[in-house]
Amino acid sequence: MKRQFGRTMVTLAAAAMITAGLSVTALAAEGEQKNEYGVIDRTTKYELVANKSTRPPQVGWVTDSNGTWYRLADGSYLANVWYQAANGNWYFLNEDGYRVTGWQNIDGVDYYFEQDGHMLIGWQKIDGNWYFFEFVPDSSRGIMYAETQTPDGYMTDAEGVIQ
Repeated sequence: MKRQFGRTMVTLAAAAMITAGLSVTALAAEGEQKNEYGVIDRTTKYELVANKSTRPPQVGWVTDSNGTWYRLADGSYLANVWYQAANGNWYFLNEDGYRVTGWQNIDGVDYYFEQDGHMLIGWQKIDGNWYFFEFVPDSSRGIMYAETQTPDGYMTDAEGVIQ
């Protein structure tokens, strides 16, 4: 009876750990053998080991000591690519996979990204100067106007500052 109660408790503990998303590994105690089906002959005690690191990775933004990156369902990450979040904001993830901030020249075009990494569009005052970034939702979205006229008639200099 005592042995049956112990097995029941271990089985319930394993079920709870699996339900909580933890991987469970049964380790055979000395003298225990696996049969041809890989099932442990539980004639003596055994222990369960929870390995939290084998949980499926959480999809979404992850921040570490180097910055913030976007983890995919398989644990990999995006790199050197544009990413549009569900809220419509655009981000650029550099060659190491981290989202960029501040002034960035990407493929010869100037953009500005807020501290949270989202790309700015429309009229923006940055460091005391006014700039205009394309807001049309196409491939030119976010491009800074430089040495050209904004849609509402203002001229910009080579640095993009409104004159």
